[in-house]
Amino acid sequence: MHVGDLYVDRVARNQGVGKALMATAASIAREASAEEMIWSVYQSNIIGATFYERLGAQRITDVFFMKLSADKI
Repeated sequence: MHVGDLYVDRVARNQGVGKALMATAASIAREASAEEMIWSVYQSNIIGATFYERLGAQRITDVFFMKLSADKI
């Protein structure tokens, strides 16, 4: 399952909101028989990456994202 976007407002952080959102996403993934969840984190988002790593997430280093403006094609 690909997690599209997860954001917790600063005032709600450190209150278990992010963990609850990820637990819900994991529950949905299990119900869909997904074996894993995948998402992206900007390299500059140290707080986010650290949060996910504390949950047990592992960094994927053998893929990269690409973008292309729609008006280029």
